Amino acid sequence: MNRFLLHMVTLHLGRLGQLGRYGAMLALLVLLLAGCGQPEIQPLVFNAAPWQPNEVSTYRVTDINGNYAGTARYDLMQVDGDLWNLRRETNTQGTQEIVTVELTQAGFRSTQSSLVRIANNGTEAVSATYDGGEVNLELTTRLNITTYERVNIPSDAREQAALVMLLRALPLTEGYAVRLNVFQPILGTFERVTLSVEGREQVTTEAGT
Repeated sequence: MNRFLLHMVTLHLGRLGQLGRYGAMLALLVLLLAGCGQPEIQPLVFNAAPWQPNEVSTYRVTDINGNYAGTARYDLMQVDGDLWNLRRETNTQGTQEIVTVELTQAGFRSTQSSLVRIANNGTEAVSATYDGGEVNLELTTRLNITTYERVNIPSDAREQAALVMLLRALPLTEGYAVRLNVFQPILGTFERVTLSVEGREQVTTEAGT
């Protein structure tokens, strides 16, 4: 089995939201912020969904130092044949976060999402409804204060919580590189991310080498 070595670099970060930043949960994207050269960027084109309905994936989450920080579980369900419903649950360092994202079958664009984060100091939540290049946000803080925002984002932005799964649908080959706009509703921010394939690695699994 060959595994592609992926490499991601954040090019831009805008600050628009009002709620707190992620802690250990950002370790899901441990490949962010590594240094790289300037690969040739290719158009953003997704293959058909590489997963099956009712697929479940479980991950071990680590902090920036590589220490165990918790678990992450992804569930993928098909809705009426035209939509995918992705559910991500993370339990890291005393915080539980449940995110659901509704994605179109073609292009995996978000139509709506919700997030609930439960920690020792309270619960916060955000729901997002996507309308082309705009997102309607409803945010509830730990103090139970609800605010509403309408945020402009690039029309090709994908939601951050779905990114780990969406990478699987890219045409990953050696030398491949692409840029994605990634939106994070709880912060009201988007990042311009470059993903490149640096090479292959041979690994051994229960299914073989």
